[in-house]
Amino acid sequence: MRWPASIALALGAASALPAGAGSLVLDAERGNGVQSYGIGTVVFRKLDIRPDWGWQLDRFWVARAAYWSAEHPHPFGKHLGDFSFMPTLRLAQRERQGVQPFVEAGIGAHLLSRTHIDNRPLSTAFQFGEQLAVGFRVPARIPFALSLRAEHVSNGGIKEPNSGVTFAGLRLQLDWR
Repeated sequence: MRWPASIALALGAASALPAGAGSLVLDAERGNGVQSYGIGTVVFRKLDIRPDWGWQLDRFWVARAAYWSAEHPHPFGKHLGDFSFMPTLRLAQRERQGVQPFVEAGIGAHLLSRTHIDNRPLSTAFQFGEQLAVGFRVPARIPFALSLRAEHVSNGGIKEPNSGVTFAGLRLQLDWR
């Protein structure tokens, strides 16, 4: 699917959400000759879990579906689907007016539609994912956050070979709450 069609589909899905429905997460990543385009939502959210701190600590879980496309179709194939569920912590300055910078970290699970892509045998459909991100949140009519992230997906040594994929990418999170 080309970029304009992907963006149109995501914006169409976002406009269909009722007010107060939650968050829409859109991301694009690239790494090890593989591109990933994802759409998801925040399913559990607890804001400011330590109000006695000088910093704000938020906890949320992101459920996401992604499409991976490899640069080379040989020897294993060019495409796969990725369904993930990732608990995430976000640390930001407390009560900052305007743009709020943050750092994020998460560890979760991925379920892949295939066990190989490009020239990478992934061995298992179940994979682990770790991510780190830096970004900023903008309090607007529809608040949003933009982040630069690094994510590693691999089977964690469950089975050999364990040739994971490391991505770098951007995420846009639109909040309707």
